[in-house]
Amino acid sequence: MKLNILGLLGIFVVLALFSGTASAANQSVNVAIVGSPGVINGGTLPTSGPDIVGMTFTNLLPANVNTANLANYDTVVLNVASSGMGCNVNTLTASAKADLVTFVSTGKKLIIYDSECSPQNYTWLPYQFTTANPGAQGASGTVTIVEENTLSTNSPGPYFIDAPWMSANIEIGDANVMTTFNANWCEDMAATNVLGITGPVHTYAKTGADVGLYLYNGFDTDNMAAGTNALRKIWVQELMQPFNPSNLPCGVTVVGITLTPASASNDVGTTHTVTATLKDLLGNVKPGVLVTFSVIAGPNNGTSGTCNPADCKSDASGIVTFTYTGVGGVGTDDIKACFTDQAGNPVCSQTVTKEWKLPPAGSISGMKFNDLNANGVKDAGDLGLAGWTIVLTDSLGNVVGTKVTDASGDYLFDPVPVGKYTLSENIQLGWKQTFPTTGSYAVEVKAGDKLVYDFGNVKIDGRMTGGGSVFTEDKKPIRVTHGFELHCDTSDTPNNLEVNWGKGNKFHLDTLKSAICYDDTKIEPNPPSAGFDTYVGSGVGSYNGVAGANAEWTFTDAGEPGKNDLASITIKDASNNVVLVVKGLLNNGNQQAHKE
Repeated sequence: MKLNILGLLGIFVVLALFSGTASAANQSVNVAIVGSPGVINGGTLPTSGPDIVGMTFTNLLPANVNTANLANYDTVVLNVASSGMGCNVNTLTASAKADLVTFVSTGKKLIIYDSECSPQNYTWLPYQFTTANPGAQGASGTVTIVEENTLSTNSPGPYFIDAPWMSANIEIGDANVMTTFNANWCEDMAATNVLGITGPVHTYAKTGADVGLYLYNGFDTDNMAAGTNALRKIWVQELMQPFNPSNLPCGVTVVGITLTPASASNDVGTTHTVTATLKDLLGNVKPGVLVTFSVIAGPNNGTSGTCNPADCKSDASGIVTFTYTGVGGVGTDDIKACFTDQAGNPVCSQTVTKEWKLPPAGSISGMKFNDLNANGVKDAGDLGLAGWTIVLTDSLGNVVGTKVTDASGDYLFDPVPVGKYTLSENIQLGWKQTFPTTGSYAVEVKAGDKLVYDFGNVKIDGRMTGGGSVFTEDKKPIRVTHGFELHCDTSDTPNNLEVNWGKGNKFHLDTLKSAICYDDTKIEPNPPSAGFDTYVGSGVGSYNGVAGANAEWTFTDAGEPGKNDLASITIKDASNNVVLVVKGLLNNGNQQAHKE
């Protein structure tokens, strides 16, 4: 398919082919102007000014267009191509045209300013679309023809395109479009073209295995003089067009979006904020643009977050932020921000990264102490208790560790990852907890924390008295009677126990060896008024007058009048022979726990 542009007013051609050899600055830097920089009706192509920074411009004669000379530039401008005073594309040699195609194919940029006067033939440019396969409106493989002024069906004149004439003479496929084009680049590219298509049309085409961009724009350079600031802006924007943007709506990202910071590192569980800034190529901020943020890869892939402003539209400064919490664990997230341009094409920022690391672990330590006066405070005489188990549970109720207190009553969990935990103790029988009063600690470990939590306990004090009858489980049950006064502290006195059964069998307690008083929560009333309802003890005494016998027992107080009290007694003689085992509810009698 050929593209013949005959007698067109102000047709502006931009050809850019992208590859890895594109300018490091991502915009034109070293520019060769082939032909006169002047224009027919006055003015010149701007080569200096605050809107053109860091660029150099060199005039290059048409006869010197060859691969060797082009190697010094990243951009070539064929200026006033069809006028007698400048570069005429038709008079370029075949080798010059071939060298220009090669120049572009290595990732460079070619800009052609085609003015009126002589017919120009661009069939030497490598594009793929045909009349039979024009591509959909705004799709890859179509061509857009644009004029910076309003459409006209009148005779050709300055600033206008003769639409009927163009439709009869330009064979660029069914999707060819003539539409308004002002200094805002793509923002107002909306009009009815000769084929009846209404709306913004932004397009680019591909060529071969490489990606090439072909934009044919009606840029009337003839009035690039004082007062034509709109034309200057278009020129500047073309020079600033990226060599390798991720998206090519309208040939250049009119509203550019950048995301910062480019990379960052945070502790897992904290928040991260990225800032999207929207500006056009001239640095003007773009407010009111809806931005979509996405975590596209990493441990937090797909995670949602919040915007500021809340509607995710850029504020008056062209800025919108996105914040999310990194709860997905260790790894690196890829984050991108996108918006939809007026052509319906997505425009996305560069991808930024966020590394999530485990924060520095903390530690939890403390002492398990004997709270002798049960005041919930570790006083000077309250020594540590060894052999007690301290339990660390995570926020899901899983036990993540246990520690047993050492000889000084101390324990240590180290390291402890950042997070929320419950710290508790396994209370031993015969003891009650005095500190903390809540029974356990709700602990939040932050990075590097060294937390200290103590536990206070006091041995349950008091005594139990009573007695009664219990029957053995023999075929012929034997009545066992007992009577006692026993203290929870073995050093307290008196401690007495008498057991009688059968034909004159008798046990007499001489020495109380151990005593544990505790509250069995299954026994009513709960809690007991005395602070305990179960007494477990052992001692040494005499059996039928012979010393060296041992006894073990458990007595319970299940409230008055004692009918639900339980007694369990085992007695061994001096030779360690079991002489009595009995367990059951009292048949007659009562067992009572006392605070003192």
